[in-house]
Amino acid sequence: MSDRHILIVDDSATIRTGLKRTLEPFNAEIMEATDGREGLDLALNNSFDLIITDFDMPRMNGVEFCQRLKSDPLTRGIPVIMLSSFDSDSDINRGFEAGASAYVSKHEARSRLNDVIEEILSKSNIQRQQLIMVVDDSHAIRHLVENGLAQAGFQVITADNGKNALDLLTKKRPDLIISDIDMPEMNGFAFCEAVHKDPDLASIPFVVMSSNSQRGHMKRMLENGAAAYMVKPFNLDQLVILVEKLLSDHFLLLLKERERLDMERRMMLASITSLVSALEARDSYTRGHSEA
Repeated sequence: MSDRHILIVDDSATIRTGLKRTLEPFNAEIMEATDGREGLDLALNNSFDLIITDFDMPRMNGVEFCQRLKSDPLTRGIPVIMLSSFDSDSDINRGFEAGASAYVSKHEARSRLNDVIEEILSKSNIQRQQLIMVVDDSHAIRHLVENGLAQAGFQVITADNGKNALDLLTKKRPDLIISDIDMPEMNGFAFCEAVHKDPDLASIPFVVMSSNSQRGHMKRMLENGAAAYMVKPFNLDQLVILVEKLLSDHFLLLLKERERLDMERRMMLASITSLVSALEARDSYTRGHSEA
């Protein structure tokens, strides 16, 4: 049984058949819809790992379909690939602004689509496992950032100040923290410092979002351990791209560190084995007594 579920939305039966053939290497369970309205009904009542949609369709086109998906908590985390014969910059921008993860020309689908799908599925699987903490005393900002990150596929937890965030950190360990500076109870300076003084939390990437654009504030936060500083108001897409980049780099660093530790462990075991062999070679009576 397939563990991947993909929805194809296109008003052309020929295109849908061609896409199903293209998707055969993924061994996915595929459902079809003839327009955005039908696709939305299917997306709300089924669980999909990916949606591939046409741009130009009757009743509900791909842009509106994507916007509706991204506005609903049930479907906003599903990555969407927009497939279209409209290749102008304005059409491509409309697709991305609607929330599409990728925009592929139908003329290039045969050569590019599978690579794009593989990349998006891989990225989506990682992001669904990653937890982001958002800390801000403004409910509107928390909701806005949470919604933008959730649309990108991340899990999100929130707190309204540094003190409550620290309490939450005793129960859940996020993969990245995004925090305001000016907050009651405990501000961003004290919160960032507390996080980086704790050995269990110090490695978590810390992003500052603040309306204060003074260089002194920026340098102080970076010296306290912040990985990046974003000035409000900012574009949500910029924040999502920054988060993806930081988490990707952090993941690679952790992977390299794990490989280094594994290498050291193997070398240590090899050294112990060599030492044991050398010792036993000198004394036939104790030979074999050191084996685990």
